[in-house]
Amino acid sequence: MVKYKKYITIIFALLMLAPILMGLPIKAQGPYAEITSSGPIAAVPGQIIEINVTVYSEGYYTIALVDTGTFYPEIYNYIELYLFPGEYTFRLSLPEEMPGTYVTPYIYIGTWPSPVWAYPSPNTTEIFPKLIVTPTITPNVDALGNNKTLTIKGTGFEPGSVVDTMYAKCQTASCGGLVKNWTISPAITVGDNGTFTTRLSLGELQPTPYLARGKYLIETYDARGYSANATLLIVPQILLSTTEGFGAWKAPPDNVTIYGYGFSADATIKLIKFSNTNFTNIYYEFEPVVDYSPRTSYYASKVLLKTDDSGYFEYTFRTWYWDSKNGIWKFYWGFGTNMTAGLYNITVVEAPIIESITKSSTFTINKTNYITFTTLETEAVFGTSVLVNVTATIIGSDLRFIPVATNRSFILDQVLAIDFTYLGKDYRITATRWIDTGTGDHYTRYELLNMTGYPAIPPVSLFVHDELMTYDSSIGANVSAISFTPGYPSAGPGGTEPVSGENLAYKFSALFYEYTNQIFLVLKERSREIYSAVASVYYKNYDTGTEKTFTGNMTIGTDYLTYTTDWFSDHEWRWKVTLVVARDTLDATATLEGYVIREDTFRAPGYLVRPRLAVEAGQVLPGEEITILATGFGPGKFYTGTENILTLRLDNSTYPVIIVDAETSYEDNTVVLGRDGNVTFVMRLPEDLPFGAHWLWGKDIYGYEYTLMLIVGAKNYFVVLVRAVISKSNVVSAAPETEVTAAGMHVGLKLEACPCEEFEVTKVCGFKVSSAIPCDYLGDEIVVNGSGFSPGTVVKIFLRPGEIWVAKATVREDGSFTASFIVPTIPAGEYQVVIKTPTEEYIAQFFNGTYVFPPEESVLIVKPKVLLTSITRKDLMPILSGPGLVRVIGTGFKPGTVISGLVVNNTEVLFTLNTHITGWSVDSNGVLRATTASVEPALYIPFSDEGIYEVALVYREPGAPEPDVSTPGYVVVANKVLHEIPKVLTGLGSLRSLIEETILPQVTSTANIVGAIQGDVSVIKGTVEAIVGVLGKLDTIESKVSSIEGKLGKLDDIYSAVTGLSGQLNNVLIALQASTAALNASVTQLAASVGEISAAVSTIKDQIIPLLSNLATKDDVNAITTALAPALEDISSGISSISDALSSVSADVSAIKSQTADVATKADVEAVKTDIGGKVDAIMPVLYVAVVLALLAFIFALLAYTAARRK
Repeated sequence: MVKYKKYITIIFALLMLAPILMGLPIKAQGPYAEITSSGPIAAVPGQIIEINVTVYSEGYYTIALVDTGTFYPEIYNYIELYLFPGEYTFRLSLPEEMPGTYVTPYIYIGTWPSPVWAYPSPNTTEIFPKLIVTPTITPNVDALGNNKTLTIKGTGFEPGSVVDTMYAKCQTASCGGLVKNWTISPAITVGDNGTFTTRLSLGELQPTPYLARGKYLIETYDARGYSANATLLIVPQILLSTTEGFGAWKAPPDNVTIYGYGFSADATIKLIKFSNTNFTNIYYEFEPVVDYSPRTSYYASKVLLKTDDSGYFEYTFRTWYWDSKNGIWKFYWGFGTNMTAGLYNITVVEAPIIESITKSSTFTINKTNYITFTTLETEAVFGTSVLVNVTATIIGSDLRFIPVATNRSFILDQVLAIDFTYLGKDYRITATRWIDTGTGDHYTRYELLNMTGYPAIPPVSLFVHDELMTYDSSIGANVSAISFTPGYPSAGPGGTEPVSGENLAYKFSALFYEYTNQIFLVLKERSREIYSAVASVYYKNYDTGTEKTFTGNMTIGTDYLTYTTDWFSDHEWRWKVTLVVARDTLDATATLEGYVIREDTFRAPGYLVRPRLAVEAGQVLPGEEITILATGFGPGKFYTGTENILTLRLDNSTYPVIIVDAETSYEDNTVVLGRDGNVTFVMRLPEDLPFGAHWLWGKDIYGYEYTLMLIVGAKNYFVVLVRAVISKSNVVSAAPETEVTAAGMHVGLKLEACPCEEFEVTKVCGFKVSSAIPCDYLGDEIVVNGSGFSPGTVVKIFLRPGEIWVAKATVREDGSFTASFIVPTIPAGEYQVVIKTPTEEYIAQFFNGTYVFPPEESVLIVKPKVLLTSITRKDLMPILSGPGLVRVIGTGFKPGTVISGLVVNNTEVLFTLNTHITGWSVDSNGVLRATTASVEPALYIPFSDEGIYEVALVYREPGAPEPDVSTPGYVVVANKVLHEIPKVLTGLGSLRSLIEETILPQVTSTANIVGAIQGDVSVIKGTVEAIVGVLGKLDTIESKVSSIEGKLGKLDDIYSAVTGLSGQLNNVLIALQASTAALNASVTQLAASVGEISAAVSTIKDQIIPLLSNLATKDDVNAITTALAPALEDISSGISSISDALSSVSADVSAIKSQTADVATKADVEAVKTDIGGKVDAIMPVLYVAVVLALLAFIFALLAYTAARRK
């Protein structure tokens, strides 16, 4: 409808001028309807104008608020309705922003854009100016002491008004009728819209800054002389110069200044009280005496602290005393007392302080309601028996929905929208029609949007709701309605769930009308009509006997009905009663305020007392006596009935605490604290206390503790920390990377490489290298300690030369500081650690844990160091199972350095495998770089032997006469193959047991041979873990194996000879079946045992073959060969014995064959059977052992072939 505003204004003007131009009375044709009255006759922007209308003829009407103070009327608000004959009351709100003018309500027959006729109200409302002040309650300053600023918006001013002065006028007794003003420069000239905005600081008030406590009217005037005002409430604010102290009145004292803003004007501050919140009944009261009058008289009167007319005071705590020698009152700064530890609330005693009681109730319309403050309630709060009865009679209508805004369109599918405000938030309700094509039903789609902050913040949809429309034949339109309250009940974040129809349980209702040629959206708000409201207050004080009654009309506002009495007096008391009733819900709140002119308290938390140990001496030396002051600890026996013991330790009890002078001391390391948690004692430092930083720790029975740093010998020093332990050396490594902050501080980034797990590494010889491999790193940590500085000073730490800023710290209350840093990425060299303050600088001395070096020797020596890491991860130490690659990170080199060699465990090896290192370079920061800029340095490590290897680089700095070696890095070799050998040996031991338990009982005749073989097996067992590279004796073993194969070939001949006897010895064969069966069983057993041996040998083979590929040099093989030679000779001898035994068996079988031809009797057969059985029993163990040794020989041959092939 905004786009029609210009045209509507012109139409209004023509409609109002037409009767005049035509010489006709304005009601010549009617009236169809008229406005019988409207009001109020004076209003401010945003106020509600109530319009009473009588309708005579049914039809469409428009009620509007029209600016009749200008030639071209401005339309501020209007509604369009279809009305039936009757009487109506409408409430239209004036806009918040508008000029000072005259507004007349009009009723028009018809709707826009073509109303037929206009009827004005007989009453006209004049618009007065108005101010809006933000915030409405404020102190003069914020918590940091910055002046608070008010935002003042003016509206309803006559255009062209000049605003050059703004007034603050006190409305309460606490500010004593104070009137101050702001001069606005340049002056504000109000524009055509009648509004302006300005910001004013409370610190810029004239004639003096700030306002005393109380309620103020912020006021100015427009060109008509009309006053515009708003209410501002000033509340007190207390600030402290410091919020922490150590509870000490000397050495040095806790100097605290308290600043008061916004207290009562010209009030006397009688007392300032510190109340301990950690311990009950512990408080300290200070009478703020600023002078004695006259000072030269012992009987002089105290002059107490007073506020000025702005309620401001400033006071530094001091303690007065009478100087009898000079006959004058003097003071020293400080509290004049020690204070116990804890958090303190501060109480400022001044009068008056307003107390209040608030009670609530829900009133009933058209009935007398009351709220009563009983004597029991008032006695507890005010200390006097007062009865106050508040009554109110409110005459009005029941709760109902009242139209507050409408929207219309002749486009049936247009989305209609109405904006409104509720509880400080902006909303928009929209509605549009849609038709269900399936059923033909007409629906209204309502949507509620949260528009708060728009357009900076996008709208938020709170609900979308489809409501079925029904046809209302009385108006010829489809109608739908919903009810809702923004934000309640919740349906998601900030959501709202509407209900169908008009439901008074909700704050708003929206109605949609669909005619054949137009659509309407009407927004209604739940409210009620108030016809009259009268309040009465009855007051009776039973202590003074005073009775008072107040009666008056309540102020009827848009949302509330209010009534208040002025402040009234009753002896020393001042009282005021306020009643506020919500127009909608009739929720009522009555407030009784009162104060008596007396001392009262203003509390502000914020002062913390912490424990402290302080030493009176500056630099201390071993063996000397020093005086220690302990303050700010827990309370002593005076307050609690229990003695508070302070336990002391020096360097965590490394050195004894020797108390030589104290009021009470139970043990050498304890003292008894006094009433206020304080004590002074003398202790003697041990004679053997080394120079450097030492820590005196004290803790009382309540857990309050403090650690005092004692600098013995050196004032400022630094230490090098290696794994949290003070290093004896000042040689350090630099970090591989450094971040430079925006302020220019260099932050070294320490890089640490650790093993992926803990394990035990063992060399071949069985020597344990390590059970927990430590981490390696680049970037040592340096800790700098200082003392004797001004508390709060910011110190910076630099490395010189280069003035490299590496750390900063703030000096503590005891004048000490601690700062730490990682050595940044810098080249090799010697660097001083320099401490700088804004005005001075110091050279820190190097402390190695036992000795403080003189300044000229106190340097950090940055030397080259390499860090070896996994090729895949920089945070892992490289752990190899054989030859492999490792990453190399090096720092602390000097630019231009040449890398010339490689050192492993302080030996020159591996250079031929890593010749590429000669192409490495060093950048300007001392960091090692690879030959190619885009890659990183790496080394090839070919070792298989387990252990931890130190790897360092040989380098030559520019101009250096000799090369040097860097600090090494570490690589771990952990060969898992060698760890499997003991398992194989265990298997062979089991095989030996099998041979002894199964074969030996059967081979009595061959015991000597088997014993020799067992000895050979034992030799094999002892030397098998070094069987790699057996090359020298393989030819001999092969010849012996060939001999065995020849002997085994003769067994075939034996078998053939025996088979040839089948025809002649059939009976013998039958008799031998049993022996043959036994032989088969033995062979089966032998086969199983051989299978077990084969599996064990396969395991050996699988472990040895990859081992051979890792052999480093022929010297290693030769060494093992020499060790195995005796064992191999024993094996060869054993095989020869087996060969001889097989020859004997063959001869015996031949003899059996020749004897078979002569067999004639069964007895002979039995003899032959017995003879054959003995020979078979004899050959079984021989065959068994021969197969085992043959398999071992095969393994050796395979090893030799593999090694030769590798060669």
